[in-house]
Amino acid sequence: LVEVHEPFHRVLDTKTGIEIEIATDDDVGDLVTAILRESHSHLRLGEAKYLAAHMDQNEQREKTVKYAAIELRKNRRHKPGRAFERINFEISIKGITIGELRDLRRHRTQTNLEPRYFTPAGGFYLAPALLNTAASPLIQQQYQRTAQLYDSLAEKINPETAQTILPWATKVTAHMNVNLRQAHHLIELRTQPGAHGNYLRICQMLYVGMKHEFPMVRETMTYVNKETEIDYGRAVQEIRALRKAR
Repeated sequence: LVEVHEPFHRVLDTKTGIEIEIATDDDVGDLVTAILRESHSHLRLGEAKYLAAHMDQNEQREKTVKYAAIELRKNRRHKPGRAFERINFEISIKGITIGELRDLRRHRTQTNLEPRYFTPAGGFYLAPALLNTAASPLIQQQYQRTAQLYDSLAEKINPETAQTILPWATKVTAHMNVNLRQAHHLIELRTQPGAHGNYLRICQMLYVGMKHEFPMVRETMTYVNKETEIDYGRAVQEIRALRKAR
């Protein structure tokens, strides 16, 4: 589900409860300006902006597609040129768990705006596979006790210390900035079959938000896996490796 707001787009997944807000102040003209400056070393900034502004939409699209060398990309590791770093996105992800955020942080490509500490205010994630089982009430009860213990520790000691008891399933809000070239790497890599279900879904939602904010993304991100079926192949391989290790 995509909501259109004046300064941003919001993408929602009702199944996982994850919400992503994404915005950019840049347009294709800014990208074409960067492409011209990289391609023609004699051009000054003002000249490049003038040339880009006097191109129609088709000319701008052709210039961008040619520069991205879409027909030459053989796999997701072939990223577009440096000019794509000119386009920047501001992102907030509500409902991501601490565990998934830790995994997302491993990508040094984006700028993470880190909170001082985490809290259980956003609740806890419970996998759909567990939701309607006998274990569900017990897990929910434990989550509630964890939140109460956090509040007690935060009051008696401090929130930074209290956060150390929170499970990785704690829902938080992540904020980051990422440019379009970095986004190609992150989204195309992390939507591949075998990725963690929620992580894959988050990157698919980022793709949806970006293509609404910056439609050229539809043509340049050519290795995004749009399937919602989860591939457990990687998990099965890891289990086999653990059994062999024993």
